[in-house]
Amino acid sequence: MPLSDSVNIGVIVERRPIDHPWQDHEWRVAAVVLDPPSGLNPGSVAVGEWLYVAGIVPLQLHTTEVAAYVENLTSPETALYVVLRATAAAGDQMPYVLDRVTANPYEAQYYINDEEMLVDKVAMPEAVIEWLEAYVAEHYHEEPFRKRKRDKVSIEAYTFGQEPIVELRKRLKASNGDDTP
Repeated sequence: MPLSDSVNIGVIVERRPIDHPWQDHEWRVAAVVLDPPSGLNPGSVAVGEWLYVAGIVPLQLHTTEVAAYVENLTSPETALYVVLRATAAAGDQMPYVLDRVTANPYEAQYYINDEEMLVDKVAMPEAVIEWLEAYVAEHYHEEPFRKRKRDKVSIEAYTFGQEPIVELRKRLKASNGDDTP
């Protein structure tokens, strides 16, 4: 696979029956396909009546996110994160539109709290893992740890707000001539 900044990913979603009192099915990502054929139309039935084509989007890599890709590659389950956006669909039509596919777990975390989005974690295909490892090997430069040094501050010269209440009381008693403790 050539080393580039993006590759096309096709997403297949599944309409699964569930046992729930208010809902008879749920939508989940069934598979991702690397470099799918261009004839796939979003919303079309892929296989049977339960698998649908969500669409084809580019998986784009950015040099500023290389540390997140390293985190993903070193995790126990290397994954792609598929983000689907809710739409107003009626009946058995797919109620989601493919928004993006990312290899950055932190970007996926951003979308999890949005009620309009469905974020699903899918196992990363082996060819994508190899491509991502090659990209990381070329662009990742580990920064050495630098211990931060404290600023030098003269405590005597530094004043903030009022003087302490104990000192204020001592000063007021001394100015009034009061000798009681």
